[in-house]
Amino acid sequence: MSDLLIGLDVGTTATKALLLDMEGHVVASATRGYGLITGPGQGWVEQDAEELWQAVVETLRAVTSRCGPGQRIVAVSQSSEGGTTIPVDAGGRPTYHALSWMDQWAVQELTEVSREAGAESIRQTTGWPLGPGLPRLHIRWLKQHCPAEFAATHRFLFVNDFIGQRLTGQPCMDPLNTSITHSMVLATGDWDARLLGFAGIRRDRLSPLQPSGTVIGSLHRAASEATSLPIGTLAINGAHDQYCAAVATGVTMPGRLLLSCGTAWLTLAVAPDLPTGLRSGLVISRHAVAGCWEAIVSLGAVGTFLEWLADSVWDGRATDERTALYQSLDEEAAHSQPGAAGLLFFLLADTNHG
Repeated sequence: MSDLLIGLDVGTTATKALLLDMEGHVVASATRGYGLITGPGQGWVEQDAEELWQAVVETLRAVTSRCGPGQRIVAVSQSSEGGTTIPVDAGGRPTYHALSWMDQWAVQELTEVSREAGAESIRQTTGWPLGPGLPRLHIRWLKQHCPAEFAATHRFLFVNDFIGQRLTGQPCMDPLNTSITHSMVLATGDWDARLLGFAGIRRDRLSPLQPSGTVIGSLHRAASEATSLPIGTLAINGAHDQYCAAVATGVTMPGRLLLSCGTAWLTLAVAPDLPTGLRSGLVISRHAVAGCWEAIVSLGAVGTFLEWLADSVWDGRATDERTALYQSLDEEAAHSQPGAAGLLFFLLADTNHG
């Protein structure tokens, strides 16, 4: 009997699953895409959390079907998009759409929290500068603008613990995704009561924290029936997708740099220590490797803009196949010289949401 592992990546616009042997060779893969909810105004970006779960179910079923005789799947671990907030009731059902890290509507809440808690104090404590599209302000926005949904919410989850709870019944956050919530003390790796107070919640409305690599639990019967994974398959606490990529590419020590091109484009480096990282002014988070710290510079939703270009403007080779569509873009881009003959793309940020 040979053992297999599953790596699950629940991203902003698609979920991917890899079935791997114990040497890291890919046995099977699957991808399922989903859309964003972008209305009623500019800067409004939400997602359907149930659609995320359905994509997880479909990709897991697809790769599990490739498990042959004499093979068994023993564990699944997840990387995920970070900073997307999913309020759920006591039964784990969403009480509101998932509020995306790309959402820009909590401008009033940004001003209020900056005044109350101090923007620089928050950055020094959590490693992340305040922004209207991240969880602390999502939660405050929901409380102020959707009081019924806020009152119905038993727990505020994020993509990693939402999916983990669906698989095992156990809520569990990893420190890397927790960093993005503006509610964790970076130095200690734990929720902070004072910071949670500014969001308007207590720690019992958030998941417990465990290090990346910790066993969350094992798949329960309902998850097994949905995904075709065996009951008892271990679920491992993963990390934010960019930090998982850093581990995979060997960016685990100072002097190495990751350039990541996904929904967001960013560069990621390892800081020599936490004080140096904080003095840099960059976004600082814990690494998936214990004792390491990562510094990030990010360019928003560049990948989403590329999808908009492909779907709305590009007509070079019309096709419904995403791989072929991007290949045609690459082929044409290869004919252009650096600088694209002066062509520029401008993103105009609208912060006046009425």
